[in-house]
Amino acid sequence: MPATVDATAVAALADEPMDWRFKGLPSDWWGQTPAEVRAAGVDPFAAGAVGPLCVLRESAIADNLSTMAAWCRDRGVELAPHGKTHMAPQLLARQFDAGATAVTLATISQVRTFRAFGVDRVVLANELVDEAGLRWLAAELDDDPNFGLVCWVDSVRGVEIMSATLAAAGARRQVDVCVEVGMPGGRTGCRGADAVDAVARAAAASRQLRLVGVAGYEAATGHDVTDEGRGRVRAYLLSLILIPDPTPN
Repeated sequence: MPATVDATAVAALADEPMDWRFKGLPSDWWGQTPAEVRAAGVDPFAAGAVGPLCVLRESAIADNLSTMAAWCRDRGVELAPHGKTHMAPQLLARQFDAGATAVTLATISQVRTFRAFGVDRVVLANELVDEAGLRWLAAELDDDPNFGLVCWVDSVRGVEIMSATLAAAGARRQVDVCVEVGMPGGRTGCRGADAVDAVARAAAASRQLRLVGVAGYEAATGHDVTDEGRGRVRAYLLSLILIPDPTPN
């Protein structure tokens, strides 16, 4: 199923009056809506907007969207853009229109934000062991059969916490999980094949979780663009593809 977002809720943001609650905006803009400020062609720097300030050019956005969509289409891969970077439902709606199949987020609070705009396909690139967050997620999944979320696990203890909390919450739907495979020198993930196997087996045995694959993160070494650095990334990504299926036949 394609990812969806509540277009009415997104469109309403353009007509929401701005005031002191909007960080860094000039007081002259208070009482105006984003649509009015944009239509007036105001220069935010001359108007006194306080940095850090991100200005998006329509031509650049359109070009980036089409370029990324074409790259994914040509290679037969799906795109779940990192929504935590912009936290803008308006931009995510355009990414969905261009073919993105989900949004990738880092925290449960970010999931809540996008759920407020009806986003129904989420990759939570983290191990969710926050008990309050797990209870909220269980209720959200049970209330909306069209809502799909997959998160990462990288420890047996994390699997145990998730399973126990979801069971106590009376969750009716399983939470989809991917085992995160760590990259040598990286930040997170299972270290070594034995750890990957142990976490995968624990997730597969859990009645509250559904093991759906493996995941990884290579960008922690993105600063290293040498041939050796790129070789390490290639080897790591190849290792994700070649991991054997840990589930019993």
